[in-house]
Amino acid sequence: MPDHIASSSRDWAEYVFFHDNNAGIVTEWWCHIASSFWFLAERNTVTDEIIRTFKTDELFHGRADVTDPKSESK
Repeated sequence: MPDHIASSSRDWAEYVFFHDNNAGIVTEWWCHIASSFWFLAERNTVTDEIIRTFKTDELFHGRADVTDPKSESK
């Protein structure tokens, strides 16, 4: 993942949007719109089978606070 302070908008766009479209099992971020609840889903991209869904705390055990570098210079 690019450094959120030192990277350019292009670096972030490439990280978020440009990636290999591998066939097989992937872990994706999903959002339940009605509740705005974010969770992870393992999905087979070949068969479109949902293997499992799980809360993000199974993989992430902390919070990353991101600040806008522009607001710090004021």
